[in-house]
Parts: sequence; C-alpha cells; structure tokens
Amino acid sequence: MDRKCVQFYVEIRVKLKESPSQIYNDLLTVYGRECLSRSTIFRYASGLSVSNPPLASPSLDPTSHGRPKNVATMENIALVDNLIKSNRQMAHTKIGSYAIEGF
Repeated sequence: MDRKCVQFYVEIRVKLKESPSQIYNDLLTVYGRECLSRSTIFRYASGLSVSNPPLASPSLDPTSHGRPKNVATMENIALVDNLIKSNRQMAHTKIGSYAIEGF
C-alpha cells in the first residue's frame, strides 16, 4: 500500500464530505490487514478541509518559486576545490562556512 496514494484518496474523500470512519472502513474492506491504522487515516483527514486545501508539493508544482535546491556551478566547484587544496585537513563544516562567505 502506497502512503501517497492513500493520502490522495483520503483527500478526495474528505472533499466529498465523507467521514474519516467511512473512509477507514472502506480502506479496511479493500486492504484488510495491510490497511493503515485508523488513527493514521483520521490524522490525514483532520489535516484536510474543503476551505483549507493542503499545499502542493514543490516537486509536483512546476510554478513553485524560491531558492533552488541545488547550486552546483563551476564557480562553486572551483571555490571548494581551492579550499580543499589549500588545507586538506579542513572539515566539511568549515568548507561550507568559507564557501558561503565567498559568495
């Protein structure tokens, strides 16, 4: 049973104004012993409401804005390479702090 699929299923059923008990009973009928616990289904359902929909996942939302997840540029690579070559005993935490100051 895929948790993301169940979360999506619960979200749709909540939007259709069905109770968490009914959602749980239907999932229990289909999945049997492999069904998520009642408290998990209730927790998923309590976090949702028609007036307050959940935020879209950044990986699923192509229009999301903000800082990039990965900033690997040739300048960054060269900076870290020079730091390592200047002091091979430097800890990775120090490299991170020097790299941030270098920008």
